[in-house]
Amino acid sequence: MKNLTKILGIITLATALVCALVSCGDGGGGSGGGSGGGNNGPPNVIYLKAGRWDDDPNDNNANRGENWSSGNQIKLSDFTTVKPKQGDILTFKISGVSDKEIKYCRFEIYQITGSTYKWLGTSLNSKEFVVLPYNFNDYIYVQIYDNPNPNSVFYVDFKNFLWWKMWGDYRSNSGETLPANIPNNTIMATIHNFKISLDSVENSGLLFYNDNNEIIFFALDGISGNVTIPSQKYGKPITRILGNAFENHPTGLTGITIPNSITSIEDNAFSGCTSLTSVTFQGTITTANFGSSAFNGDLRTKYLAGGIGTYTRPSGSSTTWTKK
Repeated sequence: MKNLTKILGIITLATALVCALVSCGDGGGGSGGGSGGGNNGPPNVIYLKAGRWDDDPNDNNANRGENWSSGNQIKLSDFTTVKPKQGDILTFKISGVSDKEIKYCRFEIYQITGSTYKWLGTSLNSKEFVVLPYNFNDYIYVQIYDNPNPNSVFYVDFKNFLWWKMWGDYRSNSGETLPANIPNNTIMATIHNFKISLDSVENSGLLFYNDNNEIIFFALDGISGNVTIPSQKYGKPITRILGNAFENHPTGLTGITIPNSITSIEDNAFSGCTSLTSVTFQGTITTANFGSSAFNGDLRTKYLAGGIGTYTRPSGSSTTWTKK
């Protein structure tokens, strides 16, 4: 649970961050760019504005940092009718010309319900931050972590992170800071010929996180059926299944396929999955890297003896697994 607690802490602090910064971007007008379903289209020109935050100046472990933020200029409904759900991975295609260098670009999605802001998700490409030149044409992948309110207004926030410190450690650091004499909401960069479109939406029932450039994941509540863990995400291999990743999904999850990229399965990874009756191993996991309580029953023992293949049991209450 240590990893999950860490991730939940990041999400909680990110929510506070958005509440502090989202007002930095005034509503953008204009039309054109992007495609699909919207009424007005996203703005052709967006502005990245200075923003600083410090949750507690007297606490060295507080969440604090500086960035340039587009705020609420890019409304999701202006270029797509899709309303995101928890677990969705949205692939955006973006292009434009910036009058300043953007070193650490990140996209975030948030909702506004009345006057309440709620952070929903962030981009997780091959690096946590996407480096863009002055002229850019790229794909950005954003996963929705929190549970959205479908009646809210959704926004995409284009950010250039200068630095971000949490729990006393840098989460990012471009080596730049905002000049002391620059007030918040000062325009730091203008992006012309801006275009954004929603290229695709997928939902595997898994939440992926880029944790210090390692892709980790947890199962969503309600995950069901036969699930295949991908071998890579955002250009990085997925190499381990964390303890508690699928814990306590007693109904719904009936089968799992574990790719050959996985080299470690931690204790309690599938603890409590009482509907799980089929597990396919596509690669090799050593004794040392296979947690003794990863699965209910004798699956670990049978796999270490039998190797790659599919193992089944007659019911979720059975402790005896058999290789097919």
